[in-house]
Amino acid sequence: MSGECERHEQLVTDIATIKTDIAYIKENVCRHIKEGEKEGGFRDRLLIAEREIEAIKSAFWKACLVSGVIGGLLGKLSPDFFNWMVKTVFAGQG
Repeated sequence: MSGECERHEQLVTDIATIKTDIAYIKENVCRHIKEGEKEGGFRDRLLIAEREIEAIKSAFWKACLVSGVIGGLLGKLSPDFFNWMVKTVFAGQG
């Protein structure tokens, strides 16, 4: 009979420990969620970061298009410019 009482006491101790652990976990999870949802919390910072990333992507594509157009114009016009420059510089020597 004494062994059974010891097992009951151990069971009660284990249940009390589990309840304490669950309360601790619940408190920390709820605090984490409240901190994330408050003004300036994780969610707000994440939304701001997403907007900034989108703006950076947009600016990146605009810069790529402009640099492509400028590069294409330089590539197309540079042979004509260099030929004109060579003719102008060396025309007076001949």
